[in-house]
Amino acid sequence: MPEEWRLKKANKVTSEARVTQVMEWLVQGWTRREIVAEVEKLFGLKSSRADDLLRLARQQFVKDYEDINRKELVAESIERYDFLYKAGVSQRQLAVSIAAIQAKLKMLGVDSVKS
Repeated sequence: MPEEWRLKKANKVTSEARVTQVMEWLVQGWTRREIVAEVEKLFGLKSSRADDLLRLARQQFVKDYEDINRKELVAESIERYDFLYKAGVSQRQLAVSIAAIQAKLKMLGVDSVKS
């Protein structure tokens, strides 16, 4: 970690870098206790400030999620499922192909047929 991250009074760039680091730890599945300990160790901040960083990181996740174009996300996911289907067929891994089809249909909302 850069030495300026240890400064208690952080500028905007350092603050954003700290939030990004906390976001990465959350994605990796770290617990609050682990994050607080690491923030205290790396940045020299108290647990209350670590909680602030956690709050800001979670808010950033929400903002990022709200900015996602749903149609683009669905289209990208369909492309991935199509790739997995083709790879499964070419490698004779039919379970992979079937799972890709099922996941694609579930995502599109046509996974169950009513009689």
